[in-house]
Amino acid sequence: MQLKFTLIAILCVWFANGYAQINPVTGDGGYKQVKPVSGDGGLQIPYDTINLKNGYFLVFEKTEGHRYLRLKGPTVDTLIRQINIKASESNLGHLDMDHDDYFTWASEASCYGVQVFHKATGYLMVSGCLLGKDTIHHIFYFVDWKDDFKLGIFNMETMKVELFPSQKTACNFWWECIDSKTLTETELTIEYYVPPKNKVKKIYKRQPG
Repeated sequence: MQLKFTLIAILCVWFANGYAQINPVTGDGGYKQVKPVSGDGGLQIPYDTINLKNGYFLVFEKTEGHRYLRLKGPTVDTLIRQINIKASESNLGHLDMDHDDYFTWASEASCYGVQVFHKATGYLMVSGCLLGKDTIHHIFYFVDWKDDFKLGIFNMETMKVELFPSQKTACNFWWECIDSKTLTETELTIEYYVPPKNKVKKIYKRQPG
């Protein structure tokens, strides 16, 4: 249990960022762009830029105290990542995927961490551990860091997110005991190990549409 809380703390620090508070698919929440913090005793200095599709940019900036990653474009100008200036620049992470309406940002700590941002709003759609990609169904599996370590599916074509309850397994982190995943249009089936060495099958019903 202590190990789990330690991991949570590390991940929270690792992915500390500001982001918009509106869901671009459902429209829930109140949208608010997050401006960079000031008071570091220096002007923000752009030192690199990544060009994204459809006129959006990822701009690296720094002050005397911090490094920042900003998303800028026709509809947005918001801070999405921040680390201490003494930390390695590589700790900000790297671009994993760039699609028309969203991009995936990745960092490697205790796992291959991914964050999916909606370009038009800066909304953080996914934040978690990547468990694998399914190119046949155009989805990737992840463990959600924002919602009790649930098993998640992100559809790379529709941007739809589905979350499923976690299970009790024999591993320190339950998803490490998953042996297989099978996906259909209506169900997700996983097989995982429980003490001592038994394998259990769990079938989740998927959301329609």
